[in-house]
Amino acid sequence: MTWFASPPVGYFIDRFGCRIASFLGGLLCIVGLLSTSFVPSLSYMYFTYSLVFGVGGCFLYNSCYLALARYFKRNLSLATGIVAMGTSLGLTFQCPLLQSLLDSYGWRTTVRVMTIFFTLVCLLSLTYNPNVDETPAEENVNNSINKDNDDNALNNKKIAIYCSVWLFPTYAFVVISLMFGSFGIYVPFIYLVCNTWLVVTHCDTFSLVRDH
Repeated sequence: MTWFASPPVGYFIDRFGCRIASFLGGLLCIVGLLSTSFVPSLSYMYFTYSLVFGVGGCFLYNSCYLALARYFKRNLSLATGIVAMGTSLGLTFQCPLLQSLLDSYGWRTTVRVMTIFFTLVCLLSLTYNPNVDETPAEENVNNSINKDNDDNALNNKKIAIYCSVWLFPTYAFVVISLMFGSFGIYVPFIYLVCNTWLVVTHCDTFSLVRDH
């Protein structure tokens, strides 16, 4: 959903701003995680986690990078690289913590604890300045919109601009590839952890038998 819901989320961000979109995304993530912790079967998780939590993550992901374009003009590339690096650093510390919670309290309690992180995200999203300079693309859109006072025509122009990006073959290919690639991107990580656990377990068992 992070990639699939990006066009309508991008339109929402342009209309209401990054701060509201980020706060709404954090709320959706909290609702999705809390509801997931109470589901009786995997079938319900397709809605609570995949849909609700996924759309919330889409709001957070897009509003974060769009806010960078509004805050930084000269060092945009450097700022984007630092933010992208923060994702990997966060996973480095988050994964061992979540694994400890899983081993101690189970997955339902762990999912509920995860809502604390997104509560912090909601609070931090309020620090976004809604009055930062607009990007040049937005200025061009607004200049063309100001010439027309009809609200319906205004919205139609904006929607047409967002949909026009799909006319670029490179953009369409990359986005579609990322969307389908997300279905299998985490499979190697899961099997890597499982295989490592099996190797460690067998090694410990062999050492225990050998010592006796």
